[in-house]
Amino acid sequence: MSGVGLQKICYELMERGVKIPSIYKGMNRGMKSAHYGRWTTKTLSDMLHNPTYAGHLTQHKSRVKNISSKHKVKRKPNEWIIAYNTCPAIIEQEKFDIVQMIWDKNKRRQKKSYGHLLTGFCYCKECGM
Repeated sequence: MSGVGLQKICYELMERGVKIPSIYKGMNRGMKSAHYGRWTTKTLSDMLHNPTYAGHLTQHKSRVKNISSKHKVKRKPNEWIIAYNTCPAIIEQEKFDIVQMIWDKNKRRQKKSYGHLLTGFCYCKECGM
């Protein structure tokens, strides 16, 4: 809410020695990596968008691609099943809503799609494109 970027928040959490959520959850995924236990902007972004932190039980956030695969596909937030005010809130709803509003407002959107680096300089001999 104070306007500090995700990367700076990650550095601050690392400096304070705050553990990442997967350590608290007891997951050992990625333990062999040198980056295990480090805060990332992806982890922080996922937390900032998770209604569970505001006290709402959130289910149906992903689905299995097919029965024979364990690969999960994330669902869009409008497809989630949310039971409001069903678990203890870590952050007040008003603050959560403000963060969502700020996030939506500050999203960097790419206006134009730029082609290949050599577009406009090289042409096909046969078709001229």
